[in-house]
Amino acid sequence: MNNNQNGNYGTLIVAVRTARGAFPVAGAIVTVSEVPPKPSDGAAPDAVATRMSNISGIAGPFRLPAPPPSLSMIPPSGPDSPLQFAIYSVSVSHDGYYPYESPSEPIFSGVTSYMEINLIPLAEYDTIDSEPPAMRT
Repeated sequence: MNNNQNGNYGTLIVAVRTARGAFPVAGAIVTVSEVPPKPSDGAAPDAVATRMSNISGIAGPFRLPAPPPSLSMIPPSGPDSPLQFAIYSVSVSHDGYYPYESPSEPIFSGVTSYMEINLIPLAEYDTIDSEPPAMRT
């Protein structure tokens, strides 16, 4: 998908926050990776772009290749039909917080998507090898 000859792109803006969205997290590393339509060999996705969040917790915009909008007008005819959107994984890391990963974010051509990620701080003496605590909703 990186060889997008048709000029179709979608945009992703990532807001990194903590304390249930109350505070921005500056300096977080946000990596967007392309997910192949049919991952067969279990290989890791290819990183497309990496950005650091600014003082407002914003990383991006990421300009990402996506299928043409005309595909959304064609109903899928089976499992081998082309996707109407591109799929990317988004991972976020910052010292002092549990890492975050979203394995499948859809990106549509001509559309700006906004993604808010809430990082959970590590407890004192915790390491990132620990499991994050369950969040109450």
